[in-house]
Amino acid sequence: MSSRPVPAILNGNFFRVVKELGNGNVVAQCVPCETELQSGSARGTKRDSSGGLKKGSFTATTNFLKHLSDDTPLDEDDEDAELQLGDNGLYLSEGAICLPRHIRCGSHNLSLVATEDFIKPSKKKPNASQTSDPAVKKIFSSAMSKCTALWNKISRSNQVAEEIYGVIGKHLKTPCPTRWNSLFDCSQQLLQHTERFEELFEKAGVPNLLQDEVEFLRHYVTCMEPIAIALDKLQGENGFFFGYFAPILLATKSKLEDIIKYGGARKHVKTMADCLKARLEKRFKNVFCMDFGSSSFELLSAVSLPYFKLSLQSFSRMVNSKLETEFVISGISGRFPKASNVVDFWNSLQQKQDGITADQVPFRSGKLDEVNKFDADFFDIGTEEAESLDIRLRFMLELVHEAVVDAGVSPTVFRGTNTGVFLGASGECISSLSGRISSAFGLKGPSQTAENGSQDSSVALFNALQALRSRSIEAAIVSGVQINPTTCPQSQVSPDGKCKSFDANANGIVPAEAAVVIYITSKDSAKRNYATLVNAGSNASDSKTPAEQFLIQLYADSKVSPGDVAYVESNSTGIKSDDQEEANALATVLSVGREGSPIIELVKSNVGHAGPAA
Repeated sequence: MSSRPVPAILNGNFFRVVKELGNGNVVAQCVPCETELQSGSARGTKRDSSGGLKKGSFTATTNFLKHLSDDTPLDEDDEDAELQLGDNGLYLSEGAICLPRHIRCGSHNLSLVATEDFIKPSKKKPNASQTSDPAVKKIFSSAMSKCTALWNKISRSNQVAEEIYGVIGKHLKTPCPTRWNSLFDCSQQLLQHTERFEELFEKAGVPNLLQDEVEFLRHYVTCMEPIAIALDKLQGENGFFFGYFAPILLATKSKLEDIIKYGGARKHVKTMADCLKARLEKRFKNVFCMDFGSSSFELLSAVSLPYFKLSLQSFSRMVNSKLETEFVISGISGRFPKASNVVDFWNSLQQKQDGITADQVPFRSGKLDEVNKFDADFFDIGTEEAESLDIRLRFMLELVHEAVVDAGVSPTVFRGTNTGVFLGASGECISSLSGRISSAFGLKGPSQTAENGSQDSSVALFNALQALRSRSIEAAIVSGVQINPTTCPQSQVSPDGKCKSFDANANGIVPAEAAVVIYITSKDSAKRNYATLVNAGSNASDSKTPAEQFLIQLYADSKVSPGDVAYVESNSTGIKSDDQEEANALATVLSVGREGSPIIELVKSNVGHAGPAA
């Protein structure tokens, strides 16, 4: 039938007209669950496999459906009408109406994607879009049976529960049989204690998970996370309706597509994610075939509740991310061991020079030259004040000026701009360094100093990018500096003063001094473009995040396929255990979808580990 204006009742879920019956009666269908309601009847119906109408137990408030056929506006006194605009009610052009029932059908059907469609595939009528890989079914069954046995022992025995508490220092949650989300939450919590699995399962008298089963459980959690997040939102929303449901459902599909595309070469991941996406599309085909760009849908979301309008806008920004402002590294400067600027440093690397000072073995390190030289007059600083300045601040003042000039920006024009300063540093008296830099150049943006060890500059870059994208600043100075490194534990320092990254004979870190500054601005205003910033990330918030998981998440968030990565500057430090984890992660994540190998470089082998400036 052709679409025509209909009034909308904005306190329930989403229905659309599928058939006109005459005599003012119509058949309307709930979009998420496909239940069909007929005006003049209190019984809900659903189409069976042959296309006929099947009776259902749903009782509808069918008087609303009358408005679909006669264009009669709702009475102002109608207690079921939460919102009316104008004298003639609110009209949409898609032939759609919201009813005050079916509040939970969307989340119920979404939970079926994670249970009936994946966990419990039909034996009598197997579906092509269910997980059909025998290896996946077998390992899922074995892993989940062991986990279930563990949870059962905990829930049935206080003694076992307390013994496990003594092992990990917390109580393990056990799944609720009627809520799939709890199974996901419990699996996720269990994986936080993999290093204690042998002791945990022994305390419960249950066979321990094999390594393949542990890895599968990790990948299962990765694939299921978008479903779990969506269900947490939908099941906890008392005012659930279509203006809330649609953006969440679309975002869930988008996240699954990211996992399929950016998930790397992890075993079973693509199979599981493909299965979930196929079942999601099948169960909610009515949603995915709709035109979400229509003004009527935006109007529905907007007038229902402002929060859900924001949800829709947020989703629109996500799918149209390419239209967002791009930010680039426009200027760079630095001081490095045996290199007084970026050009000298590049030449040193090309010539394969060793920037680590040869004396002071076994405490060799990468040293900066002429650290006590500073042109105080240039910065209008008196001699006495200059002598008392923190040596790191001296370097930063010089390097900020050089980076701005390198970007083609006049220092006079730069002064007084809304530019933020984001510094990564470690050691004593660092909190005021970024503020001193802002003050010296008269900058009006925020000043932040991050102190997270070797990840200081990564955190600083992340904060800068967030501020730029929020448009609270117009440009950013991001810097990292390490002078006289003393924070590295002596047990981690290489006794022979050689950084042997990714080497079987690796025996520790070689400390180094360095200072680096980059100037970031929008692509449109940049006069020079060294590189476009796609994303910035750091696992500093959780140092226990596995390298593989961190890389996968970083590439997914950045919308970059690992197979397209051509160059990697590795963080390998010369500590054998850390290097092994990074090497395995790079091999796993970057090996998918490529013929050749990416270039992997490690400047730490040339100059040492410069900590916050690394």
